[in-house]
Amino acid sequence: MSISILHTRFFGKLDDHLKYHVNGGYLRGYTQSKHKWSDKVWDMINMTAFGKNFKSISLTHQPAHLKFIHNQLPLGDRQYQQSPVKDENLKLCPTCRSHEENIHHFLHCHKNPNREKSIEAMLDTILNDIHPSRPAFASCIEQHLQRPRQQIQCTAHQLSSHFNDTLQTAIEEQMQIGWHHLLLGYMSKKWLMLSSMDTSTGTLNLAAGRTEYIPH
Repeated sequence: MSISILHTRFFGKLDDHLKYHVNGGYLRGYTQSKHKWSDKVWDMINMTAFGKNFKSISLTHQPAHLKFIHNQLPLGDRQYQQSPVKDENLKLCPTCRSHEENIHHFLHCHKNPNREKSIEAMLDTILNDIHPSRPAFASCIEQHLQRPRQQIQCTAHQLSSHFNDTLQTAIEEQMQIGWHHLLLGYMSKKWLMLSSMDTSTGTLNLAAGRTEYIPH
């Protein structure tokens, strides 16, 4: 016996596959509603890369990353929400003491003494491959972290127009998904296409085994 779900046929363990797709449907609906994503934007997201990236995180750090994804880190806004005494000072960022500490301020506060070192470590991780998609991807993330209100711009002048066309499409799609959401692990499928591209010809190199994804 087999069952077809969304044009994919499954053999064996039919109950498990049904439960997975029913529960997955509820999770998708919740996630789309939470982030205000249309079906079109949802289809842009590389959910396989999201899962692979989470599994690559050490078990000791996965709980903190889940809290980061779901905006449950113990920052000022959460401390104020959970405190029985509503002291406005609980909201303030402990480093600059001038802005409410929410997840966006936490990522962009330039007075955080560990911020630059953390960004540098993340970019070093991204740049551990010689493929030119890596510097382009790293540049986009750095621009967002340093200047979140400015439009992301990135062009690889030394590469073929096919590469730059895909790069610009990746940037446009990521803008619709959200650059903040990229840091959570929700990236455009075009980043995988870009990392799988032969830069001399502008063609995909998936047949040669380039199926890796770019970690956030």
